[in-house]
Formats: sequence, structure tokens, C-alpha cells
Amino acid sequence: MGDNQKQKNPASGRDRWEKCVLCNCITDVELCMPVSSREGYIEGAGQLCRECFRMIYGRAAGEYTWAK
Repeated sequence: MGDNQKQKNPASGRDRWEKCVLCNCITDVELCMPVSSREGYIEGAGQLCRECFRMIYGRAAGEYTWAK
């Protein structure tokens, strides 16, 4: 998936959002959100978009119970 084909947010404010570490698309996760509150954040790797998370783990991030 190249050239940010899956961008979800408008061009304005692009630097406000995390990028997926796998496909490099803009995610719906704000940079200022603590990693402990994020869905799709993988410790040691970084933030994944919903599509990449689903591709790797076989379901949406919101379907998991996150250990605190």
C-alpha cells in the first residue's frame, strides 16, 4: 500500500495524527493520546491503523480486552 492510499484524515492538520508503522497511512489516533489509552498500539513497534491491526491479529482492535 503505497503513497498513503488509506489516508483517513484531511490534509490540514496531518501532523496531529499518528501514522501506521506498517503501511504509513494517517490513523485516527492523535499524537497527544497516551499510548496506554490507544487501540492498535503495539509496544515495541508503534501504532497500527485498524486495517493493519485486523490483518495481523484477525479482528478489530476494539474487539480485544486490553490488559492494563
